[in-house]
Amino acid sequence: MEVGADYSFEKNTTLHITFFYRDETDIIDWIKYPGDLFWQVINTGDVETLGLEASMEIYPFQWWNLMVGYDYLDKTIDKSDDYQSKYVLNYPRHQLKFHTILSMPYDCSLTFAARYVDRVGLDSYWLLDGRLAKKFHNFEIFLTAYNLSDESYEEIPGLEQPGRRAGIGIKTFFDF
Repeated sequence: MEVGADYSFEKNTTLHITFFYRDETDIIDWIKYPGDLFWQVINTGDVETLGLEASMEIYPFQWWNLMVGYDYLDKTIDKSDDYQSKYVLNYPRHQLKFHTILSMPYDCSLTFAARYVDRVGLDSYWLLDGRLAKKFHNFEIFLTAYNLSDESYEEIPGLEQPGRRAGIGIKTFFDF
């Protein structure tokens, strides 16, 4: 079940909010019992998820877009055994997101995105990404940098995510 609403005002500001509830049965997960060396796949049981997504988007000027958002998740699992869950119970409980896009001369844009993640059972962390792009008639060339602060973090227990990295790319546009 999901219910949400969008509200725009002052021609430059939009609010979004969505509440949702999921009731899932026979969820499959990788689990490990205390003292075991290996993970195994089982049906963990029933999971109830309650969530909220909220954001506000503002255009202070025609060339500047700001967005702030917050996501909340709460999961309850019907589990009788004492085991470690690799995926089902490893989720971001709180996420706070900031995003800004600056439109610059010559069809260029500069984007920064910051995200705070508080995961259940793991350390919380901040990530900062950036993107510089130049748009042409039917394509765009861009340079993207991820994890600019070189933050050490895990999204899955025991699997450290990549540090600072960058990439370049081309994006094409087609008119049909």
